[in-house]
Amino acid sequence: MSAVLHNEIFYDRYFSTCFGQYELPDKSAIFRAYEGLYSDWLPKEKNVTILDLGAGLGLLVAWLRNAGFPNVTGVEPSGEQCAAALHHYDIELVMTKDVKGYLSENQHCFDVVFLTDVIEHVPKPHMPEYLSNIMQALKPGGCLNLRTDNMASPIGAYQYRMDFTHEYCFTERSLQQLLSTVGFERIVVRGERYNVGRRPAALKRAIIRWMWWRVLEQLYEAERPMAVNPRIFSKNLIAKCYRPEFAYS
Repeated sequence: MSAVLHNEIFYDRYFSTCFGQYELPDKSAIFRAYEGLYSDWLPKEKNVTILDLGAGLGLLVAWLRNAGFPNVTGVEPSGEQCAAALHHYDIELVMTKDVKGYLSENQHCFDVVFLTDVIEHVPKPHMPEYLSNIMQALKPGGCLNLRTDNMASPIGAYQYRMDFTHEYCFTERSLQQLLSTVGFERIVVRGERYNVGRRPAALKRAIIRWMWWRVLEQLYEAERPMAVNPRIFSKNLIAKCYRPEFAYS
């Protein structure tokens, strides 16, 4: 959910026009998904301050608290989303449409910021300022964890256009470029990890996925020989980066 409300009508009705039309996600299933995404990137210190920006239905907030992190704040610019989070999952979020103002009021406050399915909603001209504001809200050496759609995925074009509020779609290369240009350091971009399990249907999906990714590798090499081609083909990109450890300005 975007923190830059370029067209408020869509975000004022985001739950009813998106999530509300389908079966709501099961909390335990979402917790397992977050475990695969972020568990190895969580800090060892439990009393760190964490911000989930664009918290949506608040399930990442709930997962982090369930994992033993008490100081988690979820901020969401859509009042409808906040109401749905409270009604369906009993999760209270901070509702504000002035996310820039919120970040400015909380400079150097957070050890970790999460952006899960957020930056694809931010208009491209606003992206550097948006991430710079997040960097200022982090403590020196603080960490940003994010997930966003992967344009190099076989379903990347669909994911880009399936939501009218999507403004941009990244590859591993453009995401690395953006984060480093803004000033983040120690950037790691990886693919989404899939829980294969032992069920036949899951194994079948894993085999099909692996085969299709190998085909894509060969296709890119055929079309762009000797070029820097994508190596991540999962539907999402997961990134971790840090604010430099410089003195407060």
